[in-house]
Parts: sequence; structure tokens; C-alpha cells
Amino acid sequence: MKTPPESNAITQRLDVLRALYAGFAKDKAAMLCHWLVQVDEMKMIDAFVRCENSEISTQPDFFLIFSAPFRAAPEYGAALLANLTQYTGVHSEQLREAGFDFDLPIPSNTSDPFALFPLLSTLADRVQPLQRAVVFLQPSEIRDFPAWENWLDETLQKGLPPNVRLMVALPEAVCGCYQIRKKYPSKVKTLVPDLDMPNAMRQLASTGNPDDPTVAFRLLFLDIGQAAGAKDFDKLKNLGEKALALTQRQPNWEHMEFTVQAALGSHYLPYKSYWPLATEHYAKACKVADRMTQTQHPLAKSIFVQSRLFKGAGLLNTQQPEAAALAYEEAIPPLLDDPKQILQLMEAQRLAGQSHRMAGKYRAAWEHYWNALATAERLEGEQRYDTLILYIGAALLKLCSRTDNDARETSIRQKMAHLVGSDWETQMRTQKIEN
Repeated sequence: MKTPPESNAITQRLDVLRALYAGFAKDKAAMLCHWLVQVDEMKMIDAFVRCENSEISTQPDFFLIFSAPFRAAPEYGAALLANLTQYTGVHSEQLREAGFDFDLPIPSNTSDPFALFPLLSTLADRVQPLQRAVVFLQPSEIRDFPAWENWLDETLQKGLPPNVRLMVALPEAVCGCYQIRKKYPSKVKTLVPDLDMPNAMRQLASTGNPDDPTVAFRLLFLDIGQAAGAKDFDKLKNLGEKALALTQRQPNWEHMEFTVQAALGSHYLPYKSYWPLATEHYAKACKVADRMTQTQHPLAKSIFVQSRLFKGAGLLNTQQPEAAALAYEEAIPPLLDDPKQILQLMEAQRLAGQSHRMAGKYRAAWEHYWNALATAERLEGEQRYDTLILYIGAALLKLCSRTDNDARETSIRQKMAHLVGSDWETQMRTQKIEN
């Protein structure tokens, strides 16, 4: 029995990426796999990497993702090494199963911007049947794109170990890497997926009976996202009204009504002239959540928290920090006794602290940040990876003198060392976090 084409939309596109990558993998001269993608194709590249690092891999290569921000070439080397230390710590069990040896010392700081590659080469040598380690660069920030491209240029000029390769994936409008593509035609292999993701999403959304309101909702919600992406605000308004009307006709669809209101708020929020409309939709989302709480809807608690977090984000981004703080504070109580929501609780407390600090309410800010740090201590080691604990510590240190809490500075430093590591201040400097 054949699988319907529409249910295979994502698999088909993964196969396209696998075929393109196989061409790169076979090219012995190629050092840099350069995906030239559309913005909506980025998630498919991420999915491809996850699949290739799993048991359904079609390639022997192992992909390591590096999200270290690029601010300047010399400090980028140290940031990449810090990323490797975090990565091996979080994924130690899986990597040991793959044969990685962790006895190699990883320097905590170095001025060599290319220090990562010899380390990965040595590690890759000890893994069988791994052929190559692929460094997938996904900087969380690129402060200077020409400088970053120049760093890639120097890397290619210097050369990579035979068992190490680079991979980047960026939209052409962001960074097309034209200079290095021209300068190193054999070392840089540019892959253009052309996945037509809007059609893929439509294929997925239309699966099922077209008369089913769930199918109709999926299609409307997809159209809403596409109208927002095209900045067609008249169409966005019209589709939003249709989607809301559909949710209000169905019994027990309050959670879908909330989803539409929150999505509309998020779509309007980036545009200052639409800020009033964004905050209006977030307010309506809160009313839906309140109604669900009154009727004891099974999703009421989760939706209530989400509604306040959305509202807080909207108010904070529209420069209303005092009101944002109140919204975040409303989100905190339902999370306090939920062991599955420790990370979300920490974030709600941090955001409440940030809002109060922006409003000049330093004592209230201190209390929320201090509670956030206490909550962070409840996180497992792996959960602390890629969180904003460093920002919480930096904010508390900055608030010490403003709130007569200087005596607690030693305690803060001890907690930060316990949570993030003894080099937490080095990490803060690397990430340009001011205390």
C-alpha cells in the first residue's frame, strides 16, 4: 500500500537534502558545504541534521552544531571551544556510545580562532566507523557578516584536517558568501535545495477530509502565517476573522481560539504602527484563557500561563514594562508546584525581573531575579545548557548596589559557579554579558 503523497511531503524534502549532501560528501576537494536556502527552509536543514545524527542516518558523517555568536575572529575561537565543552557535557552519554574519547584537554580560552579543528580531528580519528566530523556553524549572532565571511576565507585558506568539514546554512539575502564561492570554487560547494516549503505545508495541512473543521482550520492558520510573512495586513485581518469564527462555531475549541488570538498578536507585534492591534489580540487571548479557567477546561492551566507570557512579551516589546511585569507575575503562581515546568518558571521570574528593572523598580526586580536563580538550582545539569542563567547572575550583580544587597554578592558568585561552572565569568565576557 503506497503512502499518500501529501503525508510524505516532509520525507520527500529530506530525501532532496540527503541527495544534495551526498554530492558534497563524495567531493574530496570540498571543505565547506554551503546551503543557500530560503528562510522557511532553515528548519528542514535542522531536521536533516537531526536525522543524520540518528539511527536512520544515510551518511557516516557526524554533525556537531555550534551556536557561538560571532563578534570578532580572535574571540570566536574561544567561543567555539566553549561551545564544544558545553556540547560534550550535555551529550556525553550519546557521544561515549559513539566512541568519543573525553580525555583530550579542551582549552578554556585561546587566541587561535581555528583551535577547534585539530581537536575535532583527533576526536574523529578515534571513532569508527565515523569518517568525518562536520562543523555546522549556526551563530546565534553575527555582528559583522563581512568579518565572518573573512573568517571562513581564512579557514579555507589555512585548510582543514582531512576528517573535518564545515557547513553553513543562510538565506541569500542575509549572507550569500559570494567572495569565498568565487575565490574557492573547488573548496566551497553551494547547494540550493529549492524545497517549496509553502506547498509542503499546504500538502500537510490539507491531509484528511476537506469538510473536517480541523482541516479547514489548519489551512486557514497556514494562510494566516503566509499573509503575515508577505505583510499583507488586510488579508491577515480577513483570515484572522475567518479563523476565529470557525473556532467559535466548534464546541470546546477555546484552545484553538486562543491559538489564533496569540498568533495574530505575534504577527502584528514586529510593526510599530500595529502595536495597539497586537496588544489587543494578546488581551483577547487572556480573556479566552480566563474563560477556560472558569469552565475548568482541561487545558486551562497551560493556556493561562501561555496567555500571560504572550501578554508580557507584547507589553515589554511595546515599551510598557510596568504592565509587562504584572503579566509575568500572573504567570508565576501556576508554575510554582509543577516539576515539569521548572525552566518555564525560571524564565517567567527572569522576565518579571527584567520588566521591573526596565521600569526602574529595582527591589521588585531583585526579588524576581533572586527567585529565578533559586529555581535554576532545581534544573538538571543538561537542562541548564543554552539557558539564560548567565543573564540572571549578571542582573543580580548589577542590582546589588541598587538594592542594599551587597552582602549577597558572594552567595551569587557561589551559586553561579555551581550552576554554570567555575569559568562563568569568562563565559560572560565571551558572550559580552555585562554585570
